[in-house]
Amino acid sequence: MAAERLKDLSQPIDVPLLDATVGSFYGTGSKEERAQADQILRHLQNNPDMWLQVVHILQQTLRFCHKEFQLWLFLLHLLFQLYLIQTLRFDILLTAQLK
Repeated sequence: MAAERLKDLSQPIDVPLLDATVGSFYGTGSKEERAQADQILRHLQNNPDMWLQVVHILQQTLRFCHKEFQLWLFLLHLLFQLYLIQTLRFDILLTAQLK
């Protein structure tokens, strides 16, 4: 499947290919295509560098559900960063109290 190229985030993501992959996932593809699209989209969702592509995708895509997917990835990234900040802050406070 050509959508495997989406996993390479070292260059700007191919937005028309991403649109086709999301379209396959939402039901325009066969059962096999949907399963492949699900695998690729899960990989992108779990990639910590995917949020760097969000602005590019939001500017290029024309489909609302794709924008919604990208905004969801961005939100997950922000929540993860807030979790890390809170964890780090707690560790610093705990270390300071133990001294």
